[in-house]
Amino acid sequence: MHVPLLTAPQPPTPVLIPASGLTSDSIQSQLDRVLSSPAFRRAGRMSRFLRVLVEHTLLHGDAPSARDIAKLVFDKEGFRSRTDPIVRVEARRLRNMLRTYYEKAGPDDKITISLAERGYKPRFSPRGADTKPASQSDTTPDPLDRSIVVLPFLNMTADDTQQSFCEGLTQEVINALTRVPHIKVVSRTSAFQFKDAHDVRTIARDLGAGAILEGSVRMEESDVRVTAQLTGATDGFHVWSESFDGKLGSTIALQESLATQISTAIEHEL
Repeated sequence: MHVPLLTAPQPPTPVLIPASGLTSDSIQSQLDRVLSSPAFRRAGRMSRFLRVLVEHTLLHGDAPSARDIAKLVFDKEGFRSRTDPIVRVEARRLRNMLRTYYEKAGPDDKITISLAERGYKPRFSPRGADTKPASQSDTTPDPLDRSIVVLPFLNMTADDTQQSFCEGLTQEVINALTRVPHIKVVSRTSAFQFKDAHDVRTIARDLGAGAILEGSVRMEESDVRVTAQLTGATDGFHVWSESFDGKLGSTIALQESLATQISTAIEHEL
């Protein structure tokens, strides 16, 4: 099955991927090699999934959001990750297919394409760069991966009086995340000292967190939209982003509802 390119053509001059020391051309060639293997040729949807992840990352420096994956790969409009697990489930299948490929069909390949255990960003590395077996390196969690700092949500309304709503929402998100057993949450006092703009990697390093959650609030009449993004501490790239909608009414009830939705989505990403 031929899978059409979903990104712009590669530029004539190969682009260096700093984290791996590889060029975009060499990674693209390895992608084509993987997709030409019998297992991936028989799995059209998995091939499409891998192509979307790799080419989006090469073009934009980051993986597509779960919502974009659902639309581009699974033809799902209006996707909501907290109620539909298809992207997470199929990502697990893709991880396993890649491991099997390198064990059986591609043991002599020069480049490894793998998928992080959490999130959807592909990783590229020269073969032999990682001395641990693929199964071990992919399943041993970084101790910081499940610690998170929640930054104050940004007030993007035209009304300065809504700042209190944003701060209250941030507090509710912190409270909701602290109830998730495997996630460690940096205290509100520590997080709020970074209320002004900072490099998220600096924040994560200073607070010892593995991930940063930030977001914004917009309002139009009675409609409220909160957009939240989860960023990895190591590279500063987004690993997840989603919007949540609500109606103005009881402020506390709305904040609690939005915070619960956000924390439920985050729980599946960490």
